Amino acid sequence: MGITRNCVQVCVYVAFIVAVVVADQENAIFACSGPLAYYMDLGCMPVYYNTKYKSFCVKRFDCSHLRRRYKDKCYINGHEYIHNEILRKEDANVCDNCICKRTENINEIEVAAFECDKSKCAKRTTVNQGCYLRGDPSECCKEEVICPSNIQNRSICNVSGEYYWDGELFHVQNEPNLKCICQPGYNGQNVPPFCVKQNHSLCDHPAFEHTDYFRRNCAPIFINVINGTTTCYRKMKCQSLDDIVVPHETPFVMDDDINDMCLFGNMMLRIGDIMEPSFDEHFNCILCICEVPPVLSCKYVERYECLPK
Repeated sequence: MGITRNCVQVCVYVAFIVAVVVADQENAIFACSGPLAYYMDLGCMPVYYNTKYKSFCVKRFDCSHLRRRYKDKCYINGHEYIHNEILRKEDANVCDNCICKRTENINEIEVAAFECDKSKCAKRTTVNQGCYLRGDPSECCKEEVICPSNIQNRSICNVSGEYYWDGELFHVQNEPNLKCICQPGYNGQNVPPFCVKQNHSLCDHPAFEHTDYFRRNCAPIFINVINGTTTCYRKMKCQSLDDIVVPHETPFVMDDDINDMCLFGNMMLRIGDIMEPSFDEHFNCILCICEVPPVLSCKYVERYECLPK
């Protein structure tokens, strides 16, 4: 009996350590180059430089499973949904109210996707002087009015050197799937009740978009930059007629393995190649580079980068 109990304790401890290591690896990978949040949302598998001794950063991602998906079904977190099926709790974030919908005309660039109720939480128009609101990351639209005896005593959270007032939403570097709110007692540990991990990313997840950007070889544009690390994408960039590849080496030579190259529309880029910076429809300058194939890494840069040299 004692041996069995000891075995159970050891097994539980080992399982805990493995879970922590896996979680740490998942978080650490976001410190590497490439459109990592996009790959995570697509469910692509990392391919490492050295398969025997895995480093946190990867050489490329294998997204071949996306080519085998049915265009009239929805996919998220490895789960498949049919038309008119409601997004299940294990795949939904707080406040999600979504249903899988196929488009009227399934074609080469459109697929089924989750359509959601876009209703937003009712916002309080006024709060008494000296009071403020504190949300709950685990519940939809829940807000508590806090009225301290002395507003000067309002708690402050130190998040990696950035400071937030009690009740303010904050983001954690390299953990884009966490929804966090500053509350009394926060000591740097991003755990409940301060932070809640979402069931899908807070970026513009492909599962909620009818346009099949991956099959069109488009690239996500990252706009949230924290300490030099891009964490979330909000728009997609697809090939246009005036796009130009700037190779990092000349003459251009195809890689031995086509999987080690980035695809952008009908263009192919080697690691290190960039797209000549260009403006979007809002006159924002976009720079794209091939870092971790097969998808380009794109981000907004200063407008002067797009001006003629």
